[in-house]
Amino acid sequence: MINCPVLDDRQSVTPTALWYGIPHPRIELWYRTKQGSCFLADGWLALGDFNRRLYNANSDTARLNMFDVISYTVGGDAPGSRTTVVAPVSKMYVPKVTVASQDPTKGASDIRYTGDNVTDAMPRYRPTDPPGYSPLRWLWDLAVPQDPHYQQGSFKRFDQMDPANLSNRLTGNAPYVKDFPLIGVITRCANDGDCAKVAAAPGLDGKLSCNTTPFDLKFLTAGLPFNDLFPPAGMTVDAYRQQLIDNQEGGARCDVPAVAFGEFCAPGIARCLTNAAKGSPDEKPNVEGAASTTALLGYTCQPMGTGYCYFRCDSDAGTAGKTAQTIPIQYAGPGGTVKNDTASLAFENRCGNMPGYKCLNPSPTSPAVPTRLRVCLRSCDTNKPDPYNVKYCGEQTPANLAIDGRFPMSNIQKGMSCSNRGIDGAAGCQWDPAYEPREPNLNFIPPGKQ
Repeated sequence: MINCPVLDDRQSVTPTALWYGIPHPRIELWYRTKQGSCFLADGWLALGDFNRRLYNANSDTARLNMFDVISYTVGGDAPGSRTTVVAPVSKMYVPKVTVASQDPTKGASDIRYTGDNVTDAMPRYRPTDPPGYSPLRWLWDLAVPQDPHYQQGSFKRFDQMDPANLSNRLTGNAPYVKDFPLIGVITRCANDGDCAKVAAAPGLDGKLSCNTTPFDLKFLTAGLPFNDLFPPAGMTVDAYRQQLIDNQEGGARCDVPAVAFGEFCAPGIARCLTNAAKGSPDEKPNVEGAASTTALLGYTCQPMGTGYCYFRCDSDAGTAGKTAQTIPIQYAGPGGTVKNDTASLAFENRCGNMPGYKCLNPSPTSPAVPTRLRVCLRSCDTNKPDPYNVKYCGEQTPANLAIDGRFPMSNIQKGMSCSNRGIDGAAGCQWDPAYEPREPNLNFIPPGKQ
């Protein structure tokens, strides 16, 4: 058994920080008479060795089942005998709170804390490792109280859970089973020097970095009013933030290097730089010729699941900026006609006065995205014709716009289209993450990535 997600053949895969010398290649396979390929997430050591050499058909004794498997043969050595290999499921526990409704016509709602799963078995990398691991997870609920509010990371082991609060999650009358592979254990660190000693996967140039904030920033700068999470009395914002990082996320860990504006990002692939590259966590990028007075806070991944790094902003910072500018838009109409229209480009200090950019609210709205993690995109209208939006989103204004000297003579709008993808109640010009890697001739490619 292998765990092998199917990918578009155009997709490039950034290796994980949890590589540990175990190959995760793309492999070809046949399934139900059809040939395909997939990225091997888990199970390689049953197919080959650490040097990417496949075992042949007569080398079964060399294979290592990374999963917990049961093998038995029906019929012995007789002709027609059949060997069956079964991969059993393993349990995974998810905290759940049940919230009563004030509406008597509605029942209570179950809310599960995603990303806070607990399990007790890892893949086997050596014959001496204990069995028990399977990516097939039998999900169980761990009931937690509504008050006091549950803090993620409170449960790290099964023996911390009260059996009376556990219940089997069902779909219909059958156990709810989900494919949820694990690929390794994080390596803790204090600085980048610690991570230089950790083996990095091919393609990462032997470099891992120490991720000191492995969770979304939910606080304003220390000393200012804060939102979303409140530290206990007598504890500073910074101390509480560090406590959450340690308790909820296991502390700082070696990670794939963070990426910057215009680069591909996704959970487990690459995170966006939280700083805007010039030193201060609140450094605001400047558009040439425009003053900047309000902090803009580095980059955020848009859409949050899988997307690209864009400038992030604080929606509480206010909308003050230069006076809006009207520009002509000429685009192709039906039957070879030429259409003429205009566009109004707003300017916001919190988005660096980049032409047309506004501080928008990423979705989902529940739970609400912290105000410091909103995203700056050129606002657009999906009701406009597609040829109009191609011109509007794709053209830089002014032509030689540079942001802190980072992209001189470059059109950072190139290849963007108008979409409400991952945006709450609005639309913005953005790249489509379904087409990664992007076509260099049609899209802006960050310097150093060409």
